[in-house]
Amino acid sequence: MQNGSLLGIAGWDGVATSATSNGYGNDGGDIFVGGSNASGGVAIGSMSGTTTLAGANVTLSATNGYAQIGYHGGGSGAINLLATGNVTLNGGGSTGYFAQIGDGGYQVAGSSTGAIAVAAGGDIALNAGSGQEAYAQIGNGGAESNNNSSGYNETGLVTVSGKTATLAAGSGTGSYAQIGHGGYKSGQAINGIATLGGNIAVNAVNAIRLIGGGIDAYAQIGQGGNFLNNGAANGSSGTISGDIAVAVATPNTHTGNDPLTLTAGAGANSFAQIGNGGQGENIPAAGAKATFAVSGNVTVADLTLTGSNTGANGYAQIGNGDASKTGFGNVSGQVTLGQGTDITYVPGKAPGSSTGLGNATGTGSVTGTLPNSGVTAGTQGSVASINQNSTSPTNFDISMVTVTPQVTLFNFTEKGTISQGPTPLDQLAENSSSEGQVASDSVSQSVGQSLGEGKTIYVTSKTLIPGMLKQVVTLTRNNPNGIPPADEDYSSWGNEALWRW
Repeated sequence: MQNGSLLGIAGWDGVATSATSNGYGNDGGDIFVGGSNASGGVAIGSMSGTTTLAGANVTLSATNGYAQIGYHGGGSGAINLLATGNVTLNGGGSTGYFAQIGDGGYQVAGSSTGAIAVAAGGDIALNAGSGQEAYAQIGNGGAESNNNSSGYNETGLVTVSGKTATLAAGSGTGSYAQIGHGGYKSGQAINGIATLGGNIAVNAVNAIRLIGGGIDAYAQIGQGGNFLNNGAANGSSGTISGDIAVAVATPNTHTGNDPLTLTAGAGANSFAQIGNGGQGENIPAAGAKATFAVSGNVTVADLTLTGSNTGANGYAQIGNGDASKTGFGNVSGQVTLGQGTDITYVPGKAPGSSTGLGNATGTGSVTGTLPNSGVTAGTQGSVASINQNSTSPTNFDISMVTVTPQVTLFNFTEKGTISQGPTPLDQLAENSSSEGQVASDSVSQSVGQSLGEGKTIYVTSKTLIPGMLKQVVTLTRNNPNGIPPADEDYSSWGNEALWRW
């Protein structure tokens, strides 16, 4: 579908138009994309319109081809996915059998600039497959997308929330798991300007796990990917940016079972990272001169980082750039830890498989300084170093913040409130296929404000379905006002609207 909005509801009761009154996901109303009954690749999405899907459990299975919610190619439409239960993405067993929520796809060309929101009452699982480049991704782009491009954009706000979030890379080469834009070997041999951007918020109730896999099978929350923009032509340039906030709402018990863990895989380049960049990023072609910048603030709390003992460059990193120090570009941005944070480093034994907090690069500058030692446990957190070695990132900047643990790990200034407002189903009450005349979807207004551009940030929660689906969002003090484009009957969330502050 190239134009217009798309709405799919599973388990609709035929009466209710409000998500808060169980208007979807009733009577086992699940959504399946792909699976054994699909004859090939399947994509559900609009190139320029908003795609909204709501149901109980939502499953994407790349059994007989790719499985995608989003436009298969370059697009600008926003994607809203709501589930009262689980959201599961399963990569397949053959080359290019990927599962993706976002525009783009394996080896496609074209810029993608739509925002993506995924909210689940249950667990969210990204399980990459055994096939080559059988990845699982929530974000725009895809493996080997925009290769040999004269320039491309992969942007848009990404918000994900659920009980747990698991990113498990697969056993296949390049079968990565990622929340963010880009992908394995995305933008290879670029001859122009590459722009990857947009803030990312991942909120979970119980735990967030990033697990590397086989060769080049990484797990990442952030823009970028393994060998992003590799082989850039002379004069090429680009930016990889966006603030990243990762939060687990369960109060910290300091039991050693941290709610946030990053574990590199057994294969080479199977890193685990929360941050923008990736192993071997932005390396120019032989003899070429290129200019790239990697930036963004990263906010996390209690975590364990474990490097690979067998796979070279299998690092575990919180920060931007490339902890294996094979990448190219000037790297900046601040790493922020929640109050009472416990950190455990377990560096790997393989070359380039360090663990650590902070920014790093192979060629280029790194902004930041080492933090002061002697952090007090229980007040500002403690850092436990296990077999620490000199290969960990050495340049980074850490600041501590005050939090409200019962709400989420991040509350920078104050607890805010948010209007419940009409839900996406409320806006269908015109007895037509229109989404209504309001400025923007209420879900878009809530999750779409989860990170600010240099503005005051605060945190709130919103109950979408009482007792089933609760959404935790990080908001700016000044809420944006979406202005719908002229002559369009649907509201817009993303680059189709002009945002006024």
